[in-house]
Amino acid sequence: MNRYEGAVCPACGQAFTQADDIVVCPSCGTPHHRACWMREGHCANEEKHAQGYTWQEAPRQQEDFQEKTELGVVCPRCGTNSPKDTLFCPHCGQPLGAQPAQGQAFFGGQYPPFGAQSGGPIEGVPADETIDGIPVAEVAAYVRTGTRSYIPKFFRMDRTKKKAGWNWAAFLFSPFWFFYRKLYAAGAVVLSLLMALSVAFYGPLEAYVNAYLQWGEVILQQPSNQAVIDAAMQSLQSAMPLAAVFLLLQLVLHVVCALVANRLYFKKTMGDLHALREQTLEESEYRMQIFRKGGTSLLFGFSSYLLYDLAYMLIIQLLAMFS
Repeated sequence: MNRYEGAVCPACGQAFTQADDIVVCPSCGTPHHRACWMREGHCANEEKHAQGYTWQEAPRQQEDFQEKTELGVVCPRCGTNSPKDTLFCPHCGQPLGAQPAQGQAFFGGQYPPFGAQSGGPIEGVPADETIDGIPVAEVAAYVRTGTRSYIPKFFRMDRTKKKAGWNWAAFLFSPFWFFYRKLYAAGAVVLSLLMALSVAFYGPLEAYVNAYLQWGEVILQQPSNQAVIDAAMQSLQSAMPLAAVFLLLQLVLHVVCALVANRLYFKKTMGDLHALREQTLEESEYRMQIFRKGGTSLLFGFSSYLLYDLAYMLIIQLLAMFS
C-alpha cells in the first residue's frame, strides 16, 4: 500500500488507488494524479502557497478495521471490504457512496443495492440489471473473490438458462475448490468419490509405480542386459492398463466437476440471497449475513486437502494391517 492510497486528489475529487501514477507538488506536498497535474498545469492549492500552506494527510478513521472479520462497505466491482465511511474503493477506485443510517429496517425483501448508484457497469454488466431478481451489486458483494469471472457468467446463465459451463478452477482443484467456495455438500460428495477411486486402485497404482522404478533401475544399472530389460518392460506394460483406467476415471470426475461447478455455485448464491431477502432484517444485518455466507474460505479449502491426505493414508494403513 502506498502512502497516498485512499487520499483524495484535489483536482478531480477521486481517491488514489494502488495503481495510480501520483505526483506531488514541490511547494506544499499536495498529491495529484499525474494526468490531473498535466491537465491543470499547476497545483490545485496554488493560491494557498503564499500563506505557507503544507498538505497534511487527513486522519484515517477506523485504523483498527479488520477486513476479514468486520463488515464495512463491500465494493460491488472487486469485492474489497472497506470501512463504512470509505467513499472510494482503495483497490479499484469504484465509488462506494454514503451508507444508509444504521438501524434502518427493510421489509418485503426491498433492499437498496450495494455501492454507489453511479450507473457504471459492474464487471461489464449494467449496474441496474438483476440476476435472478437480485441486483448485480448484491451478487458481486456475495461472490467478492472472482467477480470479474462469475458476474458475467451468472448474468448469461440467468438470461440463457444454460445449465452447463466450464470452470477451470474446479477442473484443476476439485474437490477442494468446492470447499473453498463453501459448496460443502458437493465437496463432500466429490471428495468421497475421489477417495473411493484412489483406494480401489491403490494396488494397481502401486504395482505400476514399482514396475516403472524397476525398469528405470535396470536401464541405468544393466543397459547391456537385453533379457532383463525386456522382462522389466513386460512388467511395466502389464501394470499399465489398470493405471490408465484410474487416470481416465479421475479425468472424467474432474471434467464433470468443471461442467457443473458454475451451475452449483449459481444456485447456492441465488438461494442464499433469496433466503436472506425473505427475512425481515435490518440493513446492517442483511449486509453482515451476505458477508458471512458469501465469499470464499481458504481455511476450508486447505483443510479439505489435509483431511483427504490423512484419511487416505489411514485407510491404506488399515487395509495393509488386515490384508
